[in-house]
Amino acid sequence: MYITFFFRLALRSCLTALVMAFVFAAGCDRATPEKLSSKLEPGSHETDESSKAVPPPDEGSGNSKLTNEQRLLRSEDPPVPNRVAASGKTADVDSPVAMKTIDTTDLMNRSFMSLKPVVTDRPDELIAHLGEVDAALRDLILAGTTNIVDADIFSTTGLRLGQMKFAAGEKLAALAGATTEQRKIGAIAQLVALSHMSGLKDKESAKKLEKFASALLQSTDHDLAHQGRVVLLGFRLQDLQNGSVSEPTQLLADLDGLFQRPSDAGFPEMMVLQQAQQVLSEMGFAEAAGKIDQLVVSKFMDSPDLQLSSAAWSLAIANSQSFRNYNAAMQNIYEGKEKEPQMLLGAARGLYDELPNSTTLLQFVNLSTDLEYRGLVDIASELSAYTKLKTATLQNSAYVDAITGALESQSRRLGIRGQTLALEGLVDFDGKPLDWSIYKGKVVLIDFWATWCEKCRLELPNIRKAKEEFSSHGFDVLSINMDEDLAEARKFLTNNPLPWNTVHSGELTALGFKSALAKRLGVSAIPFLVLVAADGKVAAVHVRGDRLAPTVRSMIGDGLSN
Repeated sequence: MYITFFFRLALRSCLTALVMAFVFAAGCDRATPEKLSSKLEPGSHETDESSKAVPPPDEGSGNSKLTNEQRLLRSEDPPVPNRVAASGKTADVDSPVAMKTIDTTDLMNRSFMSLKPVVTDRPDELIAHLGEVDAALRDLILAGTTNIVDADIFSTTGLRLGQMKFAAGEKLAALAGATTEQRKIGAIAQLVALSHMSGLKDKESAKKLEKFASALLQSTDHDLAHQGRVVLLGFRLQDLQNGSVSEPTQLLADLDGLFQRPSDAGFPEMMVLQQAQQVLSEMGFAEAAGKIDQLVVSKFMDSPDLQLSSAAWSLAIANSQSFRNYNAAMQNIYEGKEKEPQMLLGAARGLYDELPNSTTLLQFVNLSTDLEYRGLVDIASELSAYTKLKTATLQNSAYVDAITGALESQSRRLGIRGQTLALEGLVDFDGKPLDWSIYKGKVVLIDFWATWCEKCRLELPNIRKAKEEFSSHGFDVLSINMDEDLAEARKFLTNNPLPWNTVHSGELTALGFKSALAKRLGVSAIPFLVLVAADGKVAAVHVRGDRLAPTVRSMIGDGLSN
């Protein structure tokens, strides 16, 4: 796709938009940094936001609607984050693309084609217009990524919208009747607009951008001055590339001076550091590139943004023997070579001794949760106990609440083993309350599932097979639906009827993970399966796949021989 990496980023945030200027200011066609990411190597439970990690067919845990706690612990932020890459390639703007057919009238009605400049001296109307331009740019990007418009239309339209935004921002910044904050919005709009147009390889805009950013350095507003520094660092990096500067000494000093406030360590700054590290490495300045890695670690290790802190953490453990030991122990468990927790716990202690921070503990929490959902409950419990012990020593960490919340949820899930299970507040799809007494004396599999959960649906044939095999011997199944859209669940069940009862929360304003039952049991991901013995007490959790039939068979016992 011909849309450049930095142009796509431009709409992510005002400050991020500025970063794109330094690569394309003079038509430079270099590789750009990939999105910060770290993926679990062996595999983890996926979420409803489509996990990248795919466990083996008979393993792995479940899907989850994300709470604030879970966003910090989702599978995209895993026990083993990879080192931040800086080698992503963007497609050339002249690359041929397969265009979709679209009606000309429909195209002309799209916001990026129909939006016109506004004529007004009112600050609020200019600000509203800037919002309309941003919406049109988003629509243009969507059209580009879906091949609705070709490269020429994309470029000319993007430049026209950029010019429109610059003009509105320039007028807003100069209005005598505007407030200081409104004029600041105008200044930012100009900077972002010039960045947009520089990202589309407009060299005049690149020249204006450098001049405008230099002027912002004199601003008494720290945010504006900082954004000017971000952009100018890109130009200084380009000076090094084209030979105008022979040594990176001043560049390193400028990069270090970028972080004058804690809030200055964000995504755009990380991208600047990534880009500088890549360029310096490619140019043979290995020592300078190493200093940038150290800067990333020092400035981002304690970032409240998990993606950024994980990137710094990955750099910190890149050459760590303790991490290699931890990774090897984890792999042995996933591959079935190790059944006891001692080796993993020893490796975890060694890793935490080297990097005693909350990001390390988050890796342990993610691994523990994944092991639990794979049915390796004892190993997961041991790792969680160690993690809880170390979490109690943390101070002033943005992740303490997330770690503690995840550990508490796991404790509730595992704590129901050996306990009598109370199922209250559940109704079927006709509104009839669940009568749990009809299952008395039976071995019952309780399946927490949802229609949006792919692994839940994949598990259904296995559950159906167990139902057919053991129902005559006192085995039954109860599904607890976790959909927040009951119409979708009803439609699914109509098209795919299940040979057992399906219920959901009777409190229609608290469905799925918001339900009282889910909170009480600590259900934060699905499929979550609970096996209840004939005496009414929970015998096991996470009994899935190939483990289900043998476990049920052993619980039914003598009944099978009759």
